[in-house]
Amino acid sequence: MTINAGTSTQITTSVTPAKANQHAIWYRLTGEDKDIATIDADGTVYAHKAGTIKYVAYTQSRSVLLTITVK
Repeated sequence: MTINAGTSTQITTSVTPAKANQHAIWYRLTGEDKDIATIDADGTVYAHKAGTIKYVAYTQSRSVLLTITVK
């Protein structure tokens, strides 16, 4: 994902089947510069300054890596 500094965007995650009763929790990878971008509990990405940062979305059974580049 690429986003401009000073902006925000909503990202969505979905878990199937719908009855799975799981939601994604976002974690910044250790050592990543949290001043580049943050993700709140609702999945809104806030781009703060230029750079690249990696987050992982975890559920009880899966995980996915998201790389955010802020320009």
